[in-house]
Amino acid sequence: MSIHNATTKRSILKRIAEKAFPKLPSVLPAPERPAGTPVSSQWLSGEGAGSWFEIVVKDQAKSLSQINRYNPSGKMECSSMFRSDKIFIETISFEIVYPSHCNEVTVIQNGRKIHFKRCQNCGNRL
Repeated sequence: MSIHNATTKRSILKRIAEKAFPKLPSVLPAPERPAGTPVSSQWLSGEGAGSWFEIVVKDQAKSLSQINRYNPSGKMECSSMFRSDKIFIETISFEIVYPSHCNEVTVIQNGRKIHFKRCQNCGNRL
């Protein structure tokens, strides 16, 4: 196969793929914080969506925190108790990253990835 034929085939395949799989929406920027959304909450951008997350440490010794998730307009989507796999200190800066949703939240703090898993028997909905 000549170089010209290979380039033409790649170009055709690229156009087919672009039509079959259109581009996803761009990452949604953080909106203004809605009234009533906690000042301590952080925005996690997504493609076409995003959420505000608030983490409140409830029992440092047991690695228990209450995590509340709010939609872009400030309506609470979920609120539960979570247990982290490492010590999390809410007064030290951190970034919420993916995967993060109503059953699992991931943060990076001091270069460490900390995973929070929703607890089934540790006092949900304090």
